[in-house]
Amino acid sequence: MTMMKKMIRAFAGILLCFGTMTPVYAENADDPAFDEWLDRQFRESVEQDYTSMHFYVRHWKEAGLTKPEINFGEAGLDSYDEAIVECQKTLDELQAFDYDKLSVRQQHDYDAMLFSQTSVMKLNEYPMLAFAFDPSNNIVDNLHTNLTEFVFYEEEDFDDYLTLLKTAPDFLDQIMELTKQQAAEGYFLIDSALDQTLSEIDKFTENKTNNPLVAVFNNNVEAFDGLSSSKKEQLKKDNEEYVLNTYIPYVENLRAELESLRGSRKGGDSYADLKDGKEYYAAYLKYCTGLDRTPEEILEIGTKYIKNLLPSYIVMITAADDAVTEEQVAFKDAEEILNYLKQHLSDYPEIPETSFTVSYLDPSLASDSIGAYYMVPPVDDYGNNVIKVNGSNVDDMNNLYYYLAHEGYPGHLFAHTWCHEDGEKPVRQLLSFLGYGEGWAMYTSGQMWKESGLSPQAAELNRLDWDLNYVLMAVADIGVNAIGWSVKELGDYLDRLGLNSSAAQDLYDNACMTPGSLVPYGIGLAFMDTLRENTEAQLGSAFDPVEYHEAVLRYSERPLDLLEKDIQAYLESKDIAYDPNAADSTEPAETADSGSGSLILIGAAAAAAVILGTIIILRSRNKREDPFGA
Repeated sequence: MTMMKKMIRAFAGILLCFGTMTPVYAENADDPAFDEWLDRQFRESVEQDYTSMHFYVRHWKEAGLTKPEINFGEAGLDSYDEAIVECQKTLDELQAFDYDKLSVRQQHDYDAMLFSQTSVMKLNEYPMLAFAFDPSNNIVDNLHTNLTEFVFYEEEDFDDYLTLLKTAPDFLDQIMELTKQQAAEGYFLIDSALDQTLSEIDKFTENKTNNPLVAVFNNNVEAFDGLSSSKKEQLKKDNEEYVLNTYIPYVENLRAELESLRGSRKGGDSYADLKDGKEYYAAYLKYCTGLDRTPEEILEIGTKYIKNLLPSYIVMITAADDAVTEEQVAFKDAEEILNYLKQHLSDYPEIPETSFTVSYLDPSLASDSIGAYYMVPPVDDYGNNVIKVNGSNVDDMNNLYYYLAHEGYPGHLFAHTWCHEDGEKPVRQLLSFLGYGEGWAMYTSGQMWKESGLSPQAAELNRLDWDLNYVLMAVADIGVNAIGWSVKELGDYLDRLGLNSSAAQDLYDNACMTPGSLVPYGIGLAFMDTLRENTEAQLGSAFDPVEYHEAVLRYSERPLDLLEKDIQAYLESKDIAYDPNAADSTEPAETADSGSGSLILIGAAAAAAVILGTIIILRSRNKREDPFGA
């Protein structure tokens, strides 16, 4: 995934609402007034939120931008209502433009803005149900990521960083106050989720001898040319004293406050068990998938995908011997893998030469739920690509290969670079379409198994293993949190698929502990894979993967419903009427043939509560400072 943007991953804050999407794209010239409005939306956003400006714009002075007050923003309960008002204001401005007079590219920008603003606005109607300390979206982890990924371009950035760091307690105080208000009304983490969050906090606070907020800052100071020796020593001293003597004790106290709220939850373990929980989760489901459909319809996308892939998986896993299941890619490190992937992109449109740095996370900052992430570079510095890997979640080289295809080539790094070169408006970077972004990265990383150097059997088994597990966890999450399945009902669902119902308890527990976290990955993958299969089935030998991928990438990340309309238009340009069922397979094979009764998916992704992502920046809860969500 992309970590903050894509995990809502930075404390995605106030989000925006849903409108009817009926795009009928016309070949008009660009409307200069609309482009000016889009640019103003970007400018206002970054000028009113320091972290947005720092992470999105490197040359802010040259761009004539004004640096905002240095802090992490506002996160109190009032910011939800304020966000709704601001979202509506933006929608009113957007809808004042005549859609039919915009160019095709601008119509896509309009549709993306409309979907993003309206979906986020809907989510902000439920402030009691957004848990900032959810282990898959722990605000403390996200804040630390923002600090350790802070880039120092000039000398004043060091002073700004220290100012920003010292505002962290105030920001977390606001979030803690809201969390206490939620708990008082019976909305809080279940115990297992709280345990995981506290464990992540402990890893950070217990590391006092080589704390990453000290070590990473010191490295940045030493590496920066132009600082005097005395200035360097003073910066390092000020930072270390604050981190060790003020900030870590503050976080330790925050941990104690969270522990004191244990047991505050009233109701069951899923969102479906909470007051307004189903409504909130349904709104989140639309937001995170980019599908304006009911939970049942979104669930069916994943179910159908599993049914179509399961027969092939059963045949392969039954026939595979140890040599196939244990086969590993032949690479020595992450850099070698990324360079290899760059040279094996014949199915994708060209992008300019790109560079990257890849490194491993400090263990005390590495969340157990994170596999790797890609830092989206500033809009005016697209050569600055950074990928981080959580070594504790890399079991073998096959894992690492998959993570780097997802984060790098042809996943997030590739897609963001292509869209930037294609003329993407900067404001589009502020919009979050997790289903598309993670769906693309999941789909393409699966495709890259055939380029891995593994035998065809091992490559396909790895693809099916990862894909089925992620989609299975996504559909279980939807069933539990949107529909209200019990463990037994989830088990019955697995039985109907031909899977072993003994896996139901683990799937149920994961859905309740980190609700929604894997849905954009699994559903995005199922949607992207199915769209490709349907298109290829209809075009046959005329299918051109480069041309197809260009059609998917053009117009940037967007709602999956709109992507499907674009592929429909792509096929119609070839005089083919899009058939959403073109690639449907026959009925699933009988699992009894596997020789082991019903099947449990136990391959590479079996423990798969591992989130891949794109990180951009921490977001505040105030729409004016975070107008488009994370």
